Amino acid sequence: MDVGRSSRLGYRSRFFFLMIRRPPRSTLFPYTTLFRSNRKITLWNRGAEEILGYRAEDVIGKAIAMLYPPEMLDKRRNWQSRVMQGETLRNIRTKIYNNKRELVDISLTLSTLRDQEGNPRGTVGIAKDITEAIRAEEEIKRLKEFNENIIKNAPVGIFTTDNKGVITSANPVHLKMMGETSLEQALGLNVLDLPTIKAKGWDKLFRQALRGEPFMLHNEEYTSFFGKTVYLSARCTPLKDEKGEVNGLLVVMEDVSDLAKLEDEIKESGRYLQKLIEASPYCIVSSNLKGEIISFNKEAERTYGFTAEEVLGKQTVELADSGEIAGADLAAAGFGQGAQGVVGGIVTVGNGEDDDGNPALVFLLDLAGQGAK
Repeated sequence: MDVGRSSRLGYRSRFFFLMIRRPPRSTLFPYTTLFRSNRKITLWNRGAEEILGYRAEDVIGKAIAMLYPPEMLDKRRNWQSRVMQGETLRNIRTKIYNNKRELVDISLTLSTLRDQEGNPRGTVGIAKDITEAIRAEEEIKRLKEFNENIIKNAPVGIFTTDNKGVITSANPVHLKMMGETSLEQALGLNVLDLPTIKAKGWDKLFRQALRGEPFMLHNEEYTSFFGKTVYLSARCTPLKDEKGEVNGLLVVMEDVSDLAKLEDEIKESGRYLQKLIEASPYCIVSSNLKGEIISFNKEAERTYGFTAEEVLGKQTVELADSGEIAGADLAAAGFGQGAQGVVGGIVTVGNGEDDDGNPALVFLLDLAGQGAK
């Protein structure tokens, strides 16, 4: 045998044993065991004592199986066989007992222990307590599932993209809004390339968002790539990493189709009411709470001799002072009790709103004093 090589191996072996018996704080061997092919523990370092609570004299010479729960023994024998054939097993997650017979989560690396001739003589086990790491992983998993559950059950449509605009996730409400029957239909679509997005000019907004500029849409009519038409409001927010760089988009959408229909119905009702007012045989005039005239129908024009353009914005008292309704200071009276004028009619007053939804007062003049002319 080469004497020089033997000397070098002997030095390295002594250095190795010194390192693993009493490793410094920065060592990569926080818990190390050595056991021979007969599966008896031959070395138990300081890290193993601290992590598992056994002293070296309590375990050296005993079978390594004492550390493993019964259901893990078959796996442990398989690992031993593979290692003795020269294979190195890295970062195996498993559980072993401490001195209180409590299971401890570890990450285990097993490699072959060889003699100076290179023949396998046993196994080196290097492990690290990963209890806290597993707890952190479980907490992250719990939070992820919690967030996913919120998104899944949110009453609004939500989808995300990567930094290229490709859809990476979408919740059920979004799929329903867009007429998609499955998540697979949405995943992989690029919002920058969809013809229906381009037709609305929204691809430019999404490009701006990918540069860090959020945007909002309000009551927009949209026909999706799958042919469903909805009215929607949306907010697009850039998602940024710790460096402030955009790595995707978060889009939250609300289907406002019912609201849009209601607004259309209100507008149509308003147009119908305006036609009734214009065709009414009564003088109908309305004012805001400042007493300024804001509407003046055709019958009012015929009766008073003023056009609507001439009186809009003027005070109602000016109309009364014109002599047509002498003594009826409608604004001062609050339009709440009615007033009687010299033309033989009756003024009836009520509350209403102007076109912008602001409070207004409406008064109607029955010229005959008894109803329609």
